[in-house]
Amino acid sequence: MKTCFIISFVFFTSTIWAQQPVDSLKNNISSEAANAYYDKISSRLVVGPVFENENYRLELYDITGTSIQSVVVQPNGRMIEFNTWLKSGVYILIIRNPHFNLTRKFRVNS
Repeated sequence: MKTCFIISFVFFTSTIWAQQPVDSLKNNISSEAANAYYDKISSRLVVGPVFENENYRLELYDITGTSIQSVVVQPNGRMIEFNTWLKSGVYILIIRNPHFNLTRKFRVNS
């Protein structure tokens, strides 16, 4: 019984160890690791890291849920840079593609 338990434990831990998350197959890029911020000096939204050579749907809402902008963007290298002017307030940014779903809430100060 003890031997059976040890063999099954070793098999179980080795299979877990051998598994890799799907995102690690593409340079550890995931929506959990991505960062998004608004650069007020250049009036630009910056998101990254993201997958290169893929299209993303960028949706920007104000805090009430009113859509401000919805466009399809392609990253510049491993970053998405999107020029837009935002006044002071709280915004919700949603960036999607088939295997990347990022939602961030951020504040723009005056």
